[in-house]
Formats: sequence, C-alpha cells, structure tokens
Amino acid sequence: MPNINEFFNSGDKKMDLENAQMINGAKPCSKCEENSTTYTWNQDTFTMTWKCKNGHPNELKVNS
Repeated sequence: MPNINEFFNSGDKKMDLENAQMINGAKPCSKCEENSTTYTWNQDTFTMTWKCKNGHPNELKVNS
C-alpha cells in the first residue's frame, strides 16, 4: 500500500507550464517601480507569476 504522505507532500511545487496561461495585463513589481505587461496564471496551483522589466520575479498565490 502506498504511503499517503507521499501523495500530499510530493515536494515538487514548480509551475507546470502545460497548465499555465499567459495573460496580458499590467502587474506591479514588489521590489521596484517597474511594471510587467504580462503575467502567467496557473489554474492548478492558483498562482500568478510575473517578472518586471528589471527582471525581478514576483508571485501571488490565491488561497483556496
């Protein structure tokens, strides 16, 4: 019988690009004054990610 903790704690939390879609819309950077013109929405993890024009990574996870 498989260990139930292996199912819930798989450890791989990287964004799956197959389930992510690129959306046009301005998003502010949390580290500088620059904005991003697009962001990526992952419907499986309820996560938005984007990089500003200076290359700073940003992430917002929606709690469910």
